[in-house]
Amino acid sequence: MNKAKITILFTIFILGTFISCNEMDTENTVKEQNTNISIQKSSNLELKEVFAKALAKVLNENREARELIKNEALKKIDYDYDVLYLMVKDTQFSNGVTFEESLLEYIDYEALSQIKQEIPTLTIFVPALPENSFSAEIWNTDNEIPVVAIRTNEMAYIPVYDKTGTESKILFSQIPGFPVIVIKENERIVASKSSSSLRSSSGQNLELSFIDEVFDNTHPKLRAERDATRTGTSSITNGLPNNLYKIGTAYQVYEGTSGWQRDYIYYNITPSNLKGPFHYNFKEHIVGFEMVGDANYALKKISDQSGDPAILPSSSSSDRASFWTDGEFEFKAKYYVGNKNGLENEHYTFFRVSPYNLFFISTAKIISNGKTRYEVGRLDNMRVFLSVPLFSWNLEMYSGSLKISIEEVDSNETFENTTSGTGEFASNFEYNVSYGEQVKVGMKYGESQKETRTVAYKSTISRVNDDLGEVIINFGDPVITPPPVLRGTYPHLSESDLNSSYYTGWYRIYIAPVRTYGTDDSY
Repeated sequence: MNKAKITILFTIFILGTFISCNEMDTENTVKEQNTNISIQKSSNLELKEVFAKALAKVLNENREARELIKNEALKKIDYDYDVLYLMVKDTQFSNGVTFEESLLEYIDYEALSQIKQEIPTLTIFVPALPENSFSAEIWNTDNEIPVVAIRTNEMAYIPVYDKTGTESKILFSQIPGFPVIVIKENERIVASKSSSSLRSSSGQNLELSFIDEVFDNTHPKLRAERDATRTGTSSITNGLPNNLYKIGTAYQVYEGTSGWQRDYIYYNITPSNLKGPFHYNFKEHIVGFEMVGDANYALKKISDQSGDPAILPSSSSSDRASFWTDGEFEFKAKYYVGNKNGLENEHYTFFRVSPYNLFFISTAKIISNGKTRYEVGRLDNMRVFLSVPLFSWNLEMYSGSLKISIEEVDSNETFENTTSGTGEFASNFEYNVSYGEQVKVGMKYGESQKETRTVAYKSTISRVNDDLGEVIINFGDPVITPPPVLRGTYPHLSESDLNSSYYTGWYRIYIAPVRTYGTDDSY
C-alpha cells in the first residue's frame, strides 16, 4: 500500500471516530431549509439524498405509496425485497396522480430526470429487521411510516431521512429496530438497450435485464424448475442426499487404494472393471461455501461496496460493516477448464447468500429516545450448503484441472484479459463395440501417457468487485475425505465429509459431482 492510501485510511479512521463519538443519537439532525429541492450538479450520493428526502415525505403523506412499495417488494423479482423505481414510477393512485408525480412535489423535474439518467437501477429495498421489528411481510401500511436510509460507504455512518427531510445517523455497527426502507443501486439488474425480461417505462429507451438467470424471479414456472435443480433433493440415504449418494459408494470402492473417486462417479470404473462410458447425468456443482478467518474481517471485505481501500475492523464496534442495507450477498463464481481445442473462454455463474446464513450474528437491543436499535456483537463464520451447477467433467474433452475464482459482486464493469498455460489431458479412450460408444480404459490416465497441451484462457476482470482468490480442483482429488463415522460394517457419510482442502485466505469452497437426473447408474 502506498503512502497516499495509508494517509487516506488514517484520515477516514480519525473522521469516523470523531463522528461516531459525537453523533450517535438519532436526534442530532440537520434541518432541510427548502421543501422543493433543485440541483445543478450532484454526485451519485447527493442524487440519492435528494430522492430519499422526497420519498420519505411521500410515504408519510400517502398510504397508497406505502402499499405500492410493500406489494412490489413482496414480489421479490430478483429474490430480494427490491423495488426498481423505473418499474413502478408510473403507477397511478386512486386520486389519478402517479408515484412519480407525487415525488415531483418535492423534486424539480430536472433533478428527477438526472436521477433516472445516472442511476437507472435505483432501487427501494425493504429490509427484514431483528425480532420481527419490521419487514415487507409484516409491514402495516396503515400506521407504520418508514424513514428512508441510503446504502453508502462514502460516509462514516448510514444517513436516514424522516418525513420532514431531517437527517439522522445510524452507525455501521447498529441495526435499526423501527420501520425503515433503503435507497440503493441494484447489483442483480443492469440497464441496457438490449432485449430483456424486464422492460422500463422511463422514456429513456432503456431496458432492464438480470445479470444472470439465477436472479430472475419473474417467471414462476421457470423459477420452480430452476430452484428444484439448484436446491437438490431433500431425501437422505446413509447420511448423504440421494443426488450425492454415489459419492459415498465411490469412497467405498476406492477405500485403501490410490484410485480416483470421479472415475467411478462418471465412468463406473472400479479396480475390477476398467472400462466404462461417460455418464452425462452427473455434473460438478458448488455444494458448499464459507468465509474463513476472522469473521469481522471477512464481513468487512465483502460488504465494502465502494471497492476502495477501507478500514479493517478494530476493537471498536463502530468499524464493522453494515449488512442490513441489502438483503443478500451476490457471489460470482468464474471457472476455467482447458479443452483440447487449445482455447477456453471463461465460464461463470452466480449464487446468493443471506448474511444470516453466512455469519452467526449476535445482537444486543439498545433503546434510546424511544428508538430501538440492535448493536452487532460477535460474528462467526458459517458454512452454507448450495447446489450451483458448473459442468460435466468428461476427461476425453477437458483437462484434468479446474480453476475456480470467487468474487463478491459490487459492479458489472469489467475488462478482458487473456493468459496461457499448460493443461494435462487424458488419452486413454477408445470406441467399444459392446457399449456402442467411446469408453475410458483404465483407472486414472490408464497405461497410456497423458498429453500436455498449451491452453489460452480468456477471462474478465472486475474493476470494483471484491476478489476473494482462486482454487484449483483436480479430477483425481478425492471428493469425500472422512474419517467416516462407522455404523456397523459401513461408514456413515455426510456432507460434512466433503473435501475441505479448497480454500484461500478469504473463503473455503466445496465441490462435488451431483446427479442431475435418473439413477446413479443411468446415463
